[in-house]
Amino acid sequence: MTGEELERELPKAILGWYSFRKNTSKFIIDKNNIDCIESISGDWDYIVVTDAIETRDNPCTVLKILRTHLKPNGKLFLMMNNRLGIRYFCGDRDKYSGTVSDCLEDYKNIAASKMNGRMYDKTQIKRIIENSGIKYYHFFSVYPNFENPARIFSENYIPNEDVTNRIYPSYNFPESVYIEEKTMYQQLIDNGMFHQMANAFLIECPADGKFCEVLHVTSSLDRGRDDALYTIIYKDMVEKRAAYPEGKKKLVDIAVNMNELAANNISVVKGVLSDDTYRLPFVNGKTSQIYLEELLRKDVDEFVKEMDHFRDVILRSSDIVSEDKGDGEGAILKHGFVDLVPLNSFHINDDYVFFDQEFCVDNFPANALLWRMLTTYYTADVRADKIYPKDKLVERYNLKKCLDKWRGIDNEFLTSLRQERILKDYHRRVRTSIGNILNNRRCMNESAGHYVFRHYDIFAGIEGRKLILFGSGKFAEKFKEQYGRDFPIYAMLDNDQSKAGTRVDGVRVETPDYLKTLVAGSFKVVICIRAYEEVCRQLESMGIYDYSIYNPGRYYQTRPRATIEIINDTDERITDKQHNIGYVAGGFDMFHIGHLNLIRRAKEKCNYLIVGVMSDERMYNIKQKYPIIPCNERMQIVAGCRYVDRVEELPADRAGIRDAYHMFHFDCMFSGDDHKDSKDWLAARDYLRQQGADIEFLPYTKEQSSTEIRKKL
Repeated sequence: MTGEELERELPKAILGWYSFRKNTSKFIIDKNNIDCIESISGDWDYIVVTDAIETRDNPCTVLKILRTHLKPNGKLFLMMNNRLGIRYFCGDRDKYSGTVSDCLEDYKNIAASKMNGRMYDKTQIKRIIENSGIKYYHFFSVYPNFENPARIFSENYIPNEDVTNRIYPSYNFPESVYIEEKTMYQQLIDNGMFHQMANAFLIECPADGKFCEVLHVTSSLDRGRDDALYTIIYKDMVEKRAAYPEGKKKLVDIAVNMNELAANNISVVKGVLSDDTYRLPFVNGKTSQIYLEELLRKDVDEFVKEMDHFRDVILRSSDIVSEDKGDGEGAILKHGFVDLVPLNSFHINDDYVFFDQEFCVDNFPANALLWRMLTTYYTADVRADKIYPKDKLVERYNLKKCLDKWRGIDNEFLTSLRQERILKDYHRRVRTSIGNILNNRRCMNESAGHYVFRHYDIFAGIEGRKLILFGSGKFAEKFKEQYGRDFPIYAMLDNDQSKAGTRVDGVRVETPDYLKTLVAGSFKVVICIRAYEEVCRQLESMGIYDYSIYNPGRYYQTRPRATIEIINDTDERITDKQHNIGYVAGGFDMFHIGHLNLIRRAKEKCNYLIVGVMSDERMYNIKQKYPIIPCNERMQIVAGCRYVDRVEELPADRAGIRDAYHMFHFDCMFSGDDHKDSKDWLAARDYLRQQGADIEFLPYTKEQSSTEIRKKL
């Protein structure tokens, strides 16, 4: 499956698990046909309303109409967003207004005429349902949202596991988020707010009052057709079903794995496979993850003993085909059960009882399993490292010598399982990063004017002045790499006295007192340190307020727009071109006629053309193979083209369209028309249009490509 195909499948999890009666009628209503409900006819077994009631001014009237078209034993399903969802408290913007906090304020500052919909909270939804004459209804809480309803909880069910490492938040506008949502889940559970602040609701409304008995559903549609499962929890039973026919083999694998573990005297919650469903008893107990978290806070020594116990269980989970030689490689197990981790087990009667063992790898390093045990535990328990550092257990279990190897095995397993490569563009659109969160939080402490000057327009007023970097470490090196060609660095500052007088790439390092020797107004300071707050206070105590703060995760406009406009005011300027600054990105490997045509056509439409050339690493990430021509040579080839005004390397982690816009502030990006129907490209175009820029798709030269040249070679 492609990334776009997989993304289209994710929302189907909202009811993919439900056991609809056979040979029944279903009427599906979404935002595209919600306005036609007045003309609905006949009686239906099921009516499903998907995220559409919110677009109508009269939701109560809509439900009254739908209620009358249900059969006596029919069932209505409503899917509605929650205006008090935790995502909006974390900084996500309102789905309908596009502005932070509008929904939290119940739209008091928004004119109804400017809205194409609105969200409701749980109490408001109940009132709408009851006023429509619907007698029976039951709420399910949906996380993270309808676009990817991976976790569905009955309002009568409270999770008995730590869901921090189970739910991956996603957003309408991830760039505005300033709180790490997943760290809030356990706090919501502990304070009885988990259901009230769910991001969305699935509401079951049976005409006869007979509700389904499901308490909790986990879906894994992001794994693809072979591995996607539904895990459905009832009061006294758990069912695992394949989401697609191809996944039925996965159920067989689970049964085989659980039987083998039991044969090796590992305690398991054993189930039975029948009728394409794997059934096992429901265990109403704490997961080992929660048990270990609580134990760590009570008694550190006992915690370490229990981690040793867990390690011993892993080591006896399978026959050893190669003993531990003490060289850091550890023992090799005949079968490695990759999910033998605290999250997938209960602690019962001083023993670890495992469930959900889907994966088994032949001849697997035991140390890789021990690393996975540690990293899953510490990732879920965000405070554990301060109480007992993970590094101590890494040393205790002799994992440090080959730690990069164990990390690599674990990362590759998770990357493959979660289809991270296939879904990378989707995740880039909907997920945020801890760096973005921290940066947003810091900026909230400043006024709007200070924020723009210090964090966004960091090169403002630099013309004719000396550029001084405060910091001489990795941030400063990154700054020099990105912007040193456009803004020569005069000196670097460091509070470490031992670095004074040294040089970094030819730039002299000084102590901060060096600023006292310079004439006020003759220099501009850019802080290149992660924890910059103390440096800000230090500079201000010296009477220096003209400083900015560099963030290596953000692109800045390197060539001031005024400079580009001056260039374009030369005699060669073509006055009838559509755009001022244009942008083209590509790999440009084995430069051919298709590349030339794209660049030429782009230049015909703009005065100044910037070309971004993807780094070797970026091209490998996209195509799983390195380019024939290395990046520095590809850049020189492109720069030699007479249509190109400027060439920039695009690094692997910041080569996206949004990144490029924040760096170059172009008026229009040009691309081949082979991308014109791509969902990701259309989403990027919508984003650029919001910024006042655009994407234009130009004719693509189908007859030639680097791939075809490779084949001929």
